[in-house]
Amino acid sequence: MRTLARSFGHVARLGVVLGLPPLLLALLVPIDALNPPADPPFVELLASRAETLRFHLGLMLAVCWAVLMLLRWWRFAALGALLTAWAILPALLWPSHEREPLDGSASLRVLSVNLGDDRASKHLVLEEIRRSRADLVVLQEYTGGWRDYMAKQLQQAYPFRKEDVRSDNFGMAVLSAQAWTRMESFELHTTGTPQMRLELERGGEVFVVYSLHLLPPGVSQYANHRGEFADLARRLRAETRPTVLVGDFNFVDHGALGAALHELGFLDTHGLAGGGRGATWPVHGPLRHVPGIRIDHVYVGRGLTATAAWLGESNGSDHLPLGATIVLTKP
Repeated sequence: MRTLARSFGHVARLGVVLGLPPLLLALLVPIDALNPPADPPFVELLASRAETLRFHLGLMLAVCWAVLMLLRWWRFAALGALLTAWAILPALLWPSHEREPLDGSASLRVLSVNLGDDRASKHLVLEEIRRSRADLVVLQEYTGGWRDYMAKQLQQAYPFRKEDVRSDNFGMAVLSAQAWTRMESFELHTTGTPQMRLELERGGEVFVVYSLHLLPPGVSQYANHRGEFADLARRLRAETRPTVLVGDFNFVDHGALGAALHELGFLDTHGLAGGGRGATWPVHGPLRHVPGIRIDHVYVGRGLTATAAWLGESNGSDHLPLGATIVLTKP
């Protein structure tokens, strides 16, 4: 028994040692979200991954610390405690923000659904949309099959729609209960994937809404992912009206890209009106057994806040839907 306990202790000690390099990467490797290099170094990708999985790394270190405490290996236990706090607290304490709603303000209720290509259940997605009572529905991974289904089921509730049907994972659609005053499709960083920008008038106020699906930051697409965000940030700096960002961003709010949006005045509605970690991915596969991460967001710019933010129910996609009720703030 003593030999087995020592074996667990050695594994825990190794976990503490291996947990230090990712934390140092996340701390020391600079990531300039607004000015990415054309060919980011691989170490930056590793640092980005470490920041994304910081909470999970903290949980692993917490288990190692508990084992070391039980064995009374005090020096490594102390190191494990410090690393656990360093890793887990910034990710565990979701940034809570306050912006005071303007009494009697016009509101905009939005819903974002990543359809998971054709994996989501059509009737469950339809139920989610109807249950949300959203003024505006943003759909990612939109295919021809979804277009045909939505046209039959939601034509009356959402007569105004802009669709970009694709056979890959980057089709997109925006469904609106009212006519927009302006709509444009565009791409970011010449990646060829569609993004949309529209303007809606609500109660005499014009809301600008971006429907977004950024590339995932995989090894082959990391440079394009960073380039897309930099292009998006340049667009946002030029916006003068209350602006909302909705969709699958493929990054976490507590990383470098989320921090850059905060600097531009954009806050995640989950931090304004939600609760808990608000993880949206993954819903399926082996990783569903560990705490998920929030890579889908509704961001609101200066002059806006949220009075409600929620996650929808699982519908077969690998993402959970999310929505928010957005209002103006007091000056």
